[in-house]
Amino acid sequence: MPSGNRKVCSALQFITSLMLWHSLVGCASPVSPPPKSATSSETHGAPTQTVRAIIYFQSPTADNRILSAAISDACQCTPVFFRTYGGNALVYVIALPQGQNFTAFEKALMRSAPQLGVVSIEQDSVEHF
Repeated sequence: MPSGNRKVCSALQFITSLMLWHSLVGCASPVSPPPKSATSSETHGAPTQTVRAIIYFQSPTADNRILSAAISDACQCTPVFFRTYGGNALVYVIALPQGQNFTAFEKALMRSAPQLGVVSIEQDSVEHF
């Protein structure tokens, strides 16, 4: 029986090593470009500016239809959930229509902030997570 335990332990160590290697390689690999969101303005040929918005919350949930609707109203686009950031933020890719800057989007979304649990919003200026 001890040799069976040794085999299980060795297998677990091997799997753990593979997972660690995979996570390290994942951190070093190049980041793919953000997903494009299809907006009505894109289909009509109006130029847009695609940016990532980091939205900080008291307690974020990625699958929140009310939040998605509020983001959509604020950016006049279809937001695309990109990823979680830390333990209290979500990153969305948004396409701002021509003539709208990030500050206008931020102000529009912050009007709904208390109902959504939004603490603050910032533009991802680094865009390389």
